[in-house]
Amino acid sequence: MKLNVLTLVGLLLSGFAVAADDESNSQTDADDSQYAVTEMANLPEASSEMLDELKKECKTFAEEDGVSSAKLSKYLLDCVNQELDIIGYKQVKKL
Repeated sequence: MKLNVLTLVGLLLSGFAVAADDESNSQTDADDSQYAVTEMANLPEASSEMLDELKKECKTFAEEDGVSSAKLSKYLLDCVNQELDIIGYKQVKKL
């Protein structure tokens, strides 16, 4: 339930960020790419507790999707990073 609330809050914040970004679309493409890099650099880092919860959730998804043990590590990393993107946190390089 806590994760669902975090996801909802992240989606709401993402919506505000998109609305704010739409107002600044007068920038050139080069400026936009620089803005995206800067914006990603300013994202907060997820706590170890949050990463543990996301990893647990992603393991459940992996089981439901029938992911093999050989592909599990990559699946979990991709899944956790996707969830981090949704809720507005920096991606991780490893779990």
